[in-house]
Amino acid sequence: MDYRMYSGGATANENVIPLIKESIQQSDGIKTHTPFRFIGFEGDVGTEFYLNGSNDLMKIPSSGYFVTPFDGERYMPIYSLVFESDFNGDIYYIV
Repeated sequence: MDYRMYSGGATANENVIPLIKESIQQSDGIKTHTPFRFIGFEGDVGTEFYLNGSNDLMKIPSSGYFVTPFDGERYMPIYSLVFESDFNGDIYYIV
């Protein structure tokens, strides 16, 4: 398990997960097809996004941080993260 950060950003309505996976492949030569077990990011409060293809719009809370549930072998598989507007914050993940 490796904890990492992606800071390449994403344009509006673009799934950032394939961008992160492409970044991993370019930097480390690792190609992964599995969903992430954890993802977290920081950004402006109220930044809107969709998680895993849901139609429910979510927002970065007042803390400025959003994290998905993770407890070792218990986690929420993450295969899609789409922001409503361009996103330039840092995204943390576990490979």
